[in-house]
Amino acid sequence: MIANKLYASVVLFVIAIVLGALALFKSSFAPGWDSYFYMLQAKSWLELRSLHSERYNVIYPLLICAQLIFDNYVFSYKLISILAYGTLPVLLYRYLTKLHFNKFLVFGVCLLVIANPISIYFASQFTKNLIAVNLFILLMDSVSRKRWFLALGFMILIAFSHKLMIALSIIYVGLYAFSYLPIREVYLRWLCLFMMTVSVFLLMKILAPSYLAKSWNIPTMSFIDSHVEMINGIWKLVLYAFTVLIPFCFLFPFKGDKNQMKQGFTLAMFFIFLQLPFLKWGTMELSFRLFMIFGLLSPILVLFIRLHDIAKTGLACVLILISFGSFPGYKSQLQDPPYIQYKFISSRLAKVYEEKEINLLICHKALAEYVSFHHMEDVLPWNVEGSEVNDNVYRLAYIPSELQVKFENVMINEFHKRITSNYFLLREKIWRDEFLASLDDAEKVIIQTWKNPWMIR
Repeated sequence: MIANKLYASVVLFVIAIVLGALALFKSSFAPGWDSYFYMLQAKSWLELRSLHSERYNVIYPLLICAQLIFDNYVFSYKLISILAYGTLPVLLYRYLTKLHFNKFLVFGVCLLVIANPISIYFASQFTKNLIAVNLFILLMDSVSRKRWFLALGFMILIAFSHKLMIALSIIYVGLYAFSYLPIREVYLRWLCLFMMTVSVFLLMKILAPSYLAKSWNIPTMSFIDSHVEMINGIWKLVLYAFTVLIPFCFLFPFKGDKNQMKQGFTLAMFFIFLQLPFLKWGTMELSFRLFMIFGLLSPILVLFIRLHDIAKTGLACVLILISFGSFPGYKSQLQDPPYIQYKFISSRLAKVYEEKEINLLICHKALAEYVSFHHMEDVLPWNVEGSEVNDNVYRLAYIPSELQVKFENVMINEFHKRITSNYFLLREKIWRDEFLASLDDAEKVIIQTWKNPWMIR
């Protein structure tokens, strides 16, 4: 049955859909930090016939169509996430089998993509990105078959899906063109790798120095260190295994037909680019976004190492068993925002909106989108210019325990409302002119965190 592309695709799709549903329906809330923003965009279009934020993306029409059918925004968003997750191994299977790899081996690699702990994490946190990755796989397929007009069409769709993915698409096409050079020898491959790395470093040093780290790092290790509370030992083992596959593709170059070798070299160079060691690390930095793409697609490197198909199949099976063992490791309460708390805050704010004229509310990311979605009010997760501040601009501030006494003393004659133990509602003008002005430098370091937006977009 696996030898039949249609049957194999259906099996992969069903397995992914079931596992995706089991993971994402653990919570009654939409998964991820950006989900309520996308739902807000769809809701705004359906109710007001305009987007809340004039940023067009492929996910919006998909979400709008799903909402028209199911009349449930959270369910519609989860459905799109699960379908994107289920489509990923199917597209990879059809792309890789067209390269004439052993169908059983390709099926195993696609199972590995499903079992890969990064995949379900990616589906829950970055649905928009995952849609763009699916389009990117279609682009890879078109390029491998030299269907350039089709590839151009997919690049246009990618441009309306994710800005980073369109940049990566251009890089991929460039690397594929570079693969036509006669560079089968190992030393030439390493020379190309060195030249590419140095060139990228010098360009970024000149054009974008703020993205460079003070000291080099290995993104895989940086990801593990920064997510130590969210991932288990199996995640770590799988990520290290995928990372180690990259140098093997250079040390022991794959032998196959010309198209396979071109794809293998292109992908090896591409994955090296996703693991550049000189980029500044952080969950909001470029390095994190590149690493997530690497973690999602790196299982296909199993196909491009110089081993017998039986050995590759065995390696894939071992990694599949290990990866499935980490699947329960996805925990929405650790990896998603505290939406239970946000729901309570939103209910408290509903009463305030009835009593106060609030034209604009400032509060931190995820909470801002959640409140805006439920109340259809203007809520920003960033600061605004001083000229935009008036008596109807409010802030939902997060006040740490060690500063609450000072906060109460400053606010003794001003309106403020305790929403929870740490969240307080007050006018933005009072926040700036009185509370922030009363803080010393050490206290400002405590208060100026992501929970109190202070940077102007």
